[in-house]
Amino acid sequence: MCSLYFIALTTPMTEIFDLLRKLRVPAVLIDLAMLTYRFIFILIEEAGQIYRSQVMRLGYRRFRESVHSFGMLAGALFIRTWESGESLVLAMDARCYDGRLGIPGETRPVSVHALAGGLLYLSAVLGVSLSTGGVVLV
Repeated sequence: MCSLYFIALTTPMTEIFDLLRKLRVPAVLIDLAMLTYRFIFILIEEAGQIYRSQVMRLGYRRFRESVHSFGMLAGALFIRTWESGESLVLAMDARCYDGRLGIPGETRPVSVHALAGGLLYLSAVLGVSLSTGGVVLV
């Protein structure tokens, strides 16, 4: 357990996910682990925000209020987490999610069309900047 804690607390998760990819762990499991890791922190942050707002409204003064507030916290946390998941799916769809999450250690080859488009854009920007270099706005 100490070794597992040491690795988990000293190694960035992106490196662990990249190592799992290199060890040929199925991509579905890596993606699931990445999403789970992300949602753990979203869940903790949402619970903290709800709890702080309940404390400010004196929701934990007595035992009965504490039980009621905790039940409301659990319900609100479930709803907010669900909505956060829905917004994540919408964001992934908007970014043309193809079923695989990218790991920062991955490199993709550059296509000829993308390279030509980038060079064409840069040459157009250079041409416009050179042709308007002497223009003074009054």
